[in-house]
Amino acid sequence: MEHIDFDVVKSANAEFKGATVRINIYKHRRQIVQYILPHEHEKLSQVELLVVDEAAGIPLQLVKSLLGPYLVFLSSTVNGYEGTGRSLSLKLLQQLEEQSRVPAKSTKGSVSGFLFEKIELSESIRYDSGDPIEIWLNALLCLDVSNAIPILSRLPPPSECDLYYVNRDTLFSYHKDSEIFLQRMMALYVASHYMNSPNDLQLMADAPAHHLFVLLGPIDESKNQLPDIMCVIQVCLEGKISRVSAMKSLNKSGCIVRIATHPSAMRLGYGSQAVELLIRYYEGQLTPLSDIVVEEEMQTLPIRVTEAAKNHNGLELSTSLFVV
Repeated sequence: MEHIDFDVVKSANAEFKGATVRINIYKHRRQIVQYILPHEHEKLSQVELLVVDEAAGIPLQLVKSLLGPYLVFLSSTVNGYEGTGRSLSLKLLQQLEEQSRVPAKSTKGSVSGFLFEKIELSESIRYDSGDPIEIWLNALLCLDVSNAIPILSRLPPPSECDLYYVNRDTLFSYHKDSEIFLQRMMALYVASHYMNSPNDLQLMADAPAHHLFVLLGPIDESKNQLPDIMCVIQVCLEGKISRVSAMKSLNKSGCIVRIATHPSAMRLGYGSQAVELLIRYYEGQLTPLSDIVVEEEMQTLPIRVTEAAKNHNGLELSTSLFVV
């Protein structure tokens, strides 16, 4: 009974809109259930149980700072249209699972490891098990692509990779190879970003200002197989603006919406190489824009994406249209 067995504390912060942030329990023994912000990990010194809901929505470094010598429950949506926690499962959970297998030794030589247990809930909430409508919807909107990431045949040096512009008419032509390539692109999105929805697929398909690029390794034309995708870049161009405004703010004419690198190729320079080639492409140092049949504004509007570049390696590589 409230005020006898427990008290409920509401937030005084207007942004929380009166949400419950603390419950003081008095019955049987004194207990406290309290909500904290992810960056308030210093408040966990006396905690016995920590529950992190939708952990993939929190930066990995913050999630790691929340872990400690107490019981921790991490929950996250892994698959579905509401979002995905593949980046969490591919990075943090994999690390925790590996660390739990190798007990760490304390300074006194005693074993001080931790136990990691993973529980997966695969039964659908909105559909019956094996519902054909759910299967059809997942296939149509590329929602179930968690297993579509192929194992890379090799990791070529980034300097040997080329950037290709993806022809969207070919990508969404329903050709068998095009469908496989689209599934692989979406799989990299899911693996690299937390929030993914059917809107992402719609933007890829028909948004006039959005354009897709892929970084591919050396292509062996003698082999009849799709090349490995090292990295995907989605670019959004601003609408038609006056030349005067464009000249005043050239570096704001385009925005890299997403960069998704293959999980097996992260931190190896492929993302930087893709951005470097993208900058050269829009600066006209590679294939001239007038030689590529894309939207009309791409041929006339000067574009720079210099703010996104982090590493420059001075490589002179050519690009071409990639037709799946």
